[in-house]
Order: sequence, then C-alpha cells, then structure tokens
Amino acid sequence: MLQGKAKKAIGRRAIFLGIFIVSLIVIMVATTFSWYYVRREVTVSEFSIEVVEANNLVIRAPGDDSGWSKLLTMQADEEFAFGAVAGNGTSFFAPVFELVEQESGTDEYNIYAYEKTGYKPLAADAHAQYLYTYDFSVFIETAHDLCLASGTAVKQQATADPVDNASAALRVALLVKEDNAYKTALIWFPDVQTQLLEDGQGNWYVSEEPTPETEITLVNEAGEDYSVAITGTSGHTTDENGVTYVWGDIAAQDQITIASLSSNTERELRLVIWVDGNDRDCRNAIMSGAVFVDLKFTAAKASE
Repeated sequence: MLQGKAKKAIGRRAIFLGIFIVSLIVIMVATTFSWYYVRREVTVSEFSIEVVEANNLVIRAPGDDSGWSKLLTMQADEEFAFGAVAGNGTSFFAPVFELVEQESGTDEYNIYAYEKTGYKPLAADAHAQYLYTYDFSVFIETAHDLCLASGTAVKQQATADPVDNASAALRVALLVKEDNAYKTALIWFPDVQTQLLEDGQGNWYVSEEPTPETEITLVNEAGEDYSVAITGTSGHTTDENGVTYVWGDIAAQDQITIASLSSNTERELRLVIWVDGNDRDCRNAIMSGAVFVDLKFTAAKASE
C-alpha cells in the first residue's frame, strides 16, 4: 500500500504541466544535475489551443482542410523528449564544455573543473529533441492586431519547495512568418522573481526574500550572448530590435500586441517553448514540478 502511494507521488512530481491559450501542455522533466552537465528529458504528451471570443478570430493548424475553429487539439508522441538550451526563439545552441584550470591549487597539483566556454549550434535535426515547436495560423475578417489577452498567467503551487517553481526558467516565444521565414515577435519570461539558493549540504531552496533578476541573457544567431534589461516584474514589457519581451505575471495586464492581422488574410505563427539553461534558476531542483501556463489570444482594433 505504501509502495503504491509512493509511486503515485513520484508520478505527480514527474509531470511538468503547461496550459496556454486556455490549453494544456504536459511536459515531463527528469534530471539529476545542472543542465550544463547532463541532458534534461522533457516529454510533451498533448495540448490544445483555443482563442478568446473576439471579432471572429479563428485558428487552425497549417494544411488542415477541416476548416477554421476556436479550438485545436494535438497529440504528441509519448516518447518525445528534449533538453534545456540557449537561444532567442529562432536560433538555439548547446553549451561547449572545457576543463578550465582553477585558481586554487598547490605546487604538487592543479585543480580543473568543467566550465561552459561557448556554444555550438543546435543541429536542425536535433531541435525536436531540445525544444517544443508548433505551427498554427490565425484568420480574421477585418484588420485587427493579434494580442495576448488579459488573463494570461502562470498558475502553480509556488510553495517553498523548489519543485513547485518550475516556471522560473521557462521561455515561451511567439514567432510570425514574414517573407517565408519565421521571426521572433515576442518572448515571455513568466517568472523573473523566484530565486533558488543552495545550503551547505548541496540542497536547493527558494529564498524567502527573492532578489528580482535585473537582466536576462539570450543568445543571438551568431552564438553570442546578449542581455535585455528587465523593466519590471509583473506584466511589464521591453521592446528591443522588433521583439517584445514580457516580464513576469501578466494576468491583469492590458493586451500585448504580437502581430498585425490584415482583412481576410491568413497569418502563420509558430509557438516555441524551451527551458533556458542561462537562467540563474535553471537547476535540477525545479525541473520535476508542475506549472500551468495560461496564454490567451484575442484581437484588438488595429493600430493607426
């Protein structure tokens, strides 16, 4: 009996859940060390997409001849797995490790440790193993802006246990297709406040007085780090080089524009979800918890 209860408890903690656009993404994460040293396995089992009722906005999967609707339901292979990466929504990289001599040591020996010294491009055929990508299209009869609606939020237990703070290293990007290529329009960082600390026994815990992050490190197409300053921790946005960065909880935030929609014209988008190894809180301790990400699409009057 006890064994059965233990198995159920382990099963619950092995699920990394995400809900977006009144939808469900199930992500399972099994890890043992910091992401730079061992691959994290994440499984997406199923999810659905639903648009908020607004100005006849409809959605469908590309090539779906069944017609437009308010809801899509997809099923992924149960064996699908990927690991944490670094990137910017369109380009992604894996870390390069090298043995680096440490300052400490004696005349008899030198001390070395593996450190990240750079990046290597993630091969195109490896993308499906490290991040989740899904293409879809939206359509509307009259010109509007496609927006994230008020109510978009991350829902989780958020206890003092690190396992209940899995959104701390989560990234959600929305890309828009322009001239036959997808361009990153928006990246959402759901949690920029949670801070994990390590005690003297190597155990991780959530700080009672977290220090909000001041900047986020991303990696550009050339494999170079760049930073974006965080302008707020609850629903604020930063616009740089054509990309909107959304910080923290946006449950009560005003609509956030993603792209313009022309009248009676299909607009193709791509959703990309990944765990970013450059996040300060991308630690093994958070990667087997449960998080619910609720993203909602709506349409607003087109900008003048």
